[in-house]
Amino acid sequence: QARYKEALEYLEKAAALDTTIPDLKQKIAAIHWQLENYDKASGILEEILREVPNDVLALNELGLVRKSQGRIHDAIALFQKAVEVKPDFDLANKNLGTALQEDGRADAAAAQFDKYEATNSSVEVILLNALVLPVVLESADEIEKWRNRLAEGMTRAASSGQILDDPLHQIGRDHFHLAYHACNDKHIQEHIAETYQKLAPTLLAQAPIKKRRGGGKRIKVAFVSSKLHNHTVGHLNIGYIEHLDREKFQVDIICPGSVGDPISEKIESTADAVHVVPRYLDKARAMIVEQNYDILYYPDIGMETFSYFLAFARMAPVQAVSWGHPVTTGIANIDYFVSCDLMEPVNAQEAYSENLIRLPDVGGYYYRPIKPEGRFDRSRDDLPEDRPIIACLQSCFKFHPDFDPIIKDILNRAPDAVLVLIDFASEHLAERLKRTLGNAYDRVHFVRPLLRDDFLRLASEANVLLDIPQWAGGRTSYECLAMGTPIVHLPGKFMRGRHTLAFYETMGVLDCVAKNEQQYADIAVRLIKDHAFNKSLSEKISLNVNKLFKRQSAVTALENFFVEAIENVRS
Repeated sequence: QARYKEALEYLEKAAALDTTIPDLKQKIAAIHWQLENYDKASGILEEILREVPNDVLALNELGLVRKSQGRIHDAIALFQKAVEVKPDFDLANKNLGTALQEDGRADAAAAQFDKYEATNSSVEVILLNALVLPVVLESADEIEKWRNRLAEGMTRAASSGQILDDPLHQIGRDHFHLAYHACNDKHIQEHIAETYQKLAPTLLAQAPIKKRRGGGKRIKVAFVSSKLHNHTVGHLNIGYIEHLDREKFQVDIICPGSVGDPISEKIESTADAVHVVPRYLDKARAMIVEQNYDILYYPDIGMETFSYFLAFARMAPVQAVSWGHPVTTGIANIDYFVSCDLMEPVNAQEAYSENLIRLPDVGGYYYRPIKPEGRFDRSRDDLPEDRPIIACLQSCFKFHPDFDPIIKDILNRAPDAVLVLIDFASEHLAERLKRTLGNAYDRVHFVRPLLRDDFLRLASEANVLLDIPQWAGGRTSYECLAMGTPIVHLPGKFMRGRHTLAFYETMGVLDCVAKNEQQYADIAVRLIKDHAFNKSLSEKISLNVNKLFKRQSAVTALENFFVEAIENVRS
């Protein structure tokens, strides 16, 4: 930020002295954009375009500003105009494809990148094309198409004979939505990681690992994440960071920046040290290696590009990932995937490139949320006051198409109930549900994103909560169960669809755990229609839910893993 401000000062002085310097206004606007001065950047660029409507640099820059302002459709229109004026304009072509992808228009993004790759076969374009994935799946039938397209693109990139100097900034795009296909991702994740290893050999930087300190020294652990704030990953890990035994462990935080919210402040005040590293892989690696850690523990890998690419390097004797993003990484230098036994199916190792650690507990030290006073205000989102509420309070991109027939069955059998979903970029899910639910869609209500207290009030107000079989609630289930509301759960094929099962088994309450889709719908409909059954089950949940929270046994299980992992390195 300081360097951008300094550059802005110099450029504005130059502009005052000589207004004829080419593209100077665009450069000033670009720096305002970097500094998040969006109104200032927008004003400068709009002035340029009034004078020269087809200035492609200004069109592209204004597109970036509009995207940062949340005006994605305006951004797309600006990028399209820039490409029409100058078809070979690299930045506008890339930005157009990326914006279409972010808008959930995967087919349009793929068509844009296919067209662009036909004229520009750089490895950056090949990879950006390969990484196009739908945010919300249109149907289960298209899953294989997108996965094959991704794999084929990775193969083209690997055989291009080109090198990536800095994949973090040259590509800057993840494959986050791949995990929501409900498939075994081991082989495709390995394929992606191997492609990056071939294209960017510097990712595999091998630090000179110093010899493990002698007995009596604390094991030095670093939690590495950009999500240790008011985010699911922060809530899932704050208890570990606070309660790991400081006589045995030094517990540090490595992050690319401090958010400054109450969760991050609490985490950072509890840690033994906080190291803020730059978002440049070589500099970040050097800072981490200098600390000589015994264990690098990534609570999440795959939610963003920085920790993903950072994890390729060997910077500590033990490197592990956990279930903040509950899918294997495919990365060779990640030794362990730390999960918990209650969440994993019998043959779980088959889905992991890492050695799977099945800790003997629920998998976290979580603080029970306080039930807020008052009821959810139904009038806020025009919810009918007299209708039972079925709620599914997860992000829209988690809704697998195979879940739609179950929803339809429940709504058809409970004609008085409404289904409440949260409006997280819901446009594409709404379009799909209109098609798959038929007339039942008339009783689907999207409520605006909620602050935590209103989220908990809605969870309390609901008669029943639906868990998505392909991607079960983690933090969502922790917090909704704390409100005493029954969650109907059908365990999925992979750990990411089985979190709620682990919670229910820990509580000793299995009444809402279904064996198949028909039983899932039966339980949900009964909870809507049978008030006595609903009341007794809610009381049973409330009586046992405290077993989920502040579990010191979960901390002990993680400590034992850390000790054993270091002993394995020694031996």
